[in-house]
Amino acid sequence: MRAVPLVILVLVAVLTGSTHAAFPTKSEWCLRGGCSDPPVSLLGATTALESKVFGSSAVSCGDGVCNVVAGEHCLSCPSDCGKCGLTAPVVRCRNSKHAALSFDDGPGPYTETLVNTLNSLKVKATFFVIGDTVMKNPQLHRVIKAAMSAGHDIGLHTYTHRSLGGTGRMDPPVAGSRGMTAIEVRAEALFNDLAVQNAIGVRPRFLRLPFLEYTSNSMAVLDTLGYVPVSVNIDSSDWRVAMLPNTTADMIASNVASGMRSVQGSGIIILQHDTLEKSTLAIPQIVSSLQASGYTLVSMSTCLGLPGYRGPADSPILASRFAPESAKLLASEANKPPAIDNSTLASNNKTNAVGDGANSGISSPQLPGDNSKTADKQKKEPASSSAPPPFGGLWSTSSIVAASIACIAAAMC
Repeated sequence: MRAVPLVILVLVAVLTGSTHAAFPTKSEWCLRGGCSDPPVSLLGATTALESKVFGSSAVSCGDGVCNVVAGEHCLSCPSDCGKCGLTAPVVRCRNSKHAALSFDDGPGPYTETLVNTLNSLKVKATFFVIGDTVMKNPQLHRVIKAAMSAGHDIGLHTYTHRSLGGTGRMDPPVAGSRGMTAIEVRAEALFNDLAVQNAIGVRPRFLRLPFLEYTSNSMAVLDTLGYVPVSVNIDSSDWRVAMLPNTTADMIASNVASGMRSVQGSGIIILQHDTLEKSTLAIPQIVSSLQASGYTLVSMSTCLGLPGYRGPADSPILASRFAPESAKLLASEANKPPAIDNSTLASNNKTNAVGDGANSGISSPQLPGDNSKTADKQKKEPASSSAPPPFGGLWSTSSIVAASIACIAAAMC
């Protein structure tokens, strides 16, 4: 009988509800029940890498290691994790004449037709997919892969669509909902991340907040992990319209047009759902209206001026700011430009929680220039290519560990 790898045994324990320091038990993260497990092989590789990077010693804020496995982040332990660079989600495009269509909750039965419609109109959009839905519908992997190949961005919408706000609510409501811990927020993002990688081979950086809700703690966790939370400044309210009798696509297009008038002079991010047929049917009218108003429809990466996916030089478990010189070295060897650090994002949004009314009182965050630590304070660490790549060929364990060691040695974590 073939021996079962230790990593698989560890993952079986995690996914079946046994205690493990890195992730909450399944009963804790799958509140509604019936959830698919995240991809075992990728999660096992992540767990193995984290064990090498963080070890098993006791965690203490101030020890020079930003241990996200133990729940540390830039707000709870800035001495280890640095100052938070992101305090609120981005809500608008940087260019005042850019508009980003975005679709949540997929993939679903209307996603493929929507992608074809967008392609025929020669415009780009972004799809924020739910990890559990991706895992339960492998037949739709080709659809989101085709969308990415056509130039649309694929983003994250958490694994179970649980609010990152103070209530941790779900829809329909689930008894016992509560705000999530840092470790639970990390699981929602990372599981979603790996589900997408399993489907299309890349790991997104953009994450749409379920219900557009967040807390200062959930923002800090996402920032430390290297994700860019994205909100909106125009909500089509298509889900509300869908509950009305005699719903039409015109009603949804009218909501978007009304939102456009309220944000004149600003780049815009629009919220719709590709799980609602009437909303997808409204796209030709919405696109026509936007273009008539002088907007260019772009993907989220163009909208924000940031890469939509983690690259070969990016850490798969932390924001790239934790080893900037190592990241630059790896990028140079791959003949690619260094990854943009999402820690340079900042915000003037004064609220810590945003509800569904996305057009009410949302101010836009600023996207300033790089405020990362200067190069003369960093320690370079040559990358090694001797270890086999554990993340689908995108990163080698040795290079990421080397980057982490350089970071820890320079006391910059």
